[in-house]
Amino acid sequence: MKLRTVIEEMPERLIRYQLSENAVQAMLVYREMLLQNESLICQAGIYYKLFFETEILPPDFDTMPDNDGQEQGMLFAMVFFARCELFGEALEKQGIPAQFANHGSWHFCDLFERNKRCYGTYGFRGMYREGMVKYVKPKTFTIGRLSFEMNVFHGPYVVYKSRKNGRLVPLAVSGLNYLKNGKQVPKNDKEIYFTTELVEGDAIKGNTFHTDGSLNFETVTLDGSEYEKILADGDPVLSVHIPGHDKMTPELVADAFTRARDFFKTYYKEKGFKAFVCSSWLLDTGLARFLKSDSNIIKFQKEFTIALSFVNTFAIYWNIFGVENFVPYEELVPKNRFQQQVLEWVKSGEYLYSGNGFILF
Repeated sequence: MKLRTVIEEMPERLIRYQLSENAVQAMLVYREMLLQNESLICQAGIYYKLFFETEILPPDFDTMPDNDGQEQGMLFAMVFFARCELFGEALEKQGIPAQFANHGSWHFCDLFERNKRCYGTYGFRGMYREGMVKYVKPKTFTIGRLSFEMNVFHGPYVVYKSRKNGRLVPLAVSGLNYLKNGKQVPKNDKEIYFTTELVEGDAIKGNTFHTDGSLNFETVTLDGSEYEKILADGDPVLSVHIPGHDKMTPELVADAFTRARDFFKTYYKEKGFKAFVCSSWLLDTGLARFLKSDSNIIKFQKEFTIALSFVNTFAIYWNIFGVENFVPYEELVPKNRFQQQVLEWVKSGEYLYSGNGFILF
């Protein structure tokens, strides 16, 4: 069984992984126990096939047991490590060069260490399991500076395009609640100013967005004979993710998009992707209050047409402060001016939002 061979060879294979000394030790200690327990080896093999040789993950994926008496997610670390090592071979069977599997080890190290900060133990638990599977299923490919996940579109908007001049008009889907500032109503907030409606037919009526992503409350009417819907719920798209391992210069971003277009047109042409889409705190146009106009984040935002969406408290912890657990804002310790400014902003009762942006494929 290839999984067993990879586990046996782990000491040599781990050398190229950028894990901390404590993380490496945790992997090797569990490896010794695993190799002496045939039932656990079999369980690892079952999980490997279930995760990577079937299309759909089980509904209880995040809570599946290790069956090792410890239940800390280390059995899953063995399974994911083996997959990282065998990923290139799996891609080659699909006609994709093995080099596109190289990102797997970086994501393994990143999520393995994040899991430790969240749960206090090494392994893969909760959302870290699903995150890892996405990168080595394959469902998500890291190409240059960005990661691209094959997905279906479920945005807060649909997009129409003029047959005459190519003008793009995103229209909010029906039933979304907005505040007077044009941003979506936070969860459990009782203040509602406006609820969107969308009428489609010979005359297309709805609400579009200002350039800063806030909702335009004036109803837009489009001629149904001129405008065609080019991005709608259920369409195949590439969701853009931004790994936090390097600077995000405009040059690196442009290179990633160019290479991604070539990659997916070459190896997944039959998917017919309609657009790159991104839902991220990095697309909150309100960040302009803290950042200079020539910052990499502001330049990244300009690549997209943006519609501001839900409040993203999660990103304050995970992305901005690098904290895996929700704690009172008073316990967050800023280490730079940007963190200080964001913290003061949310303490004042304001919100960080996710921006939903698109770029036609």
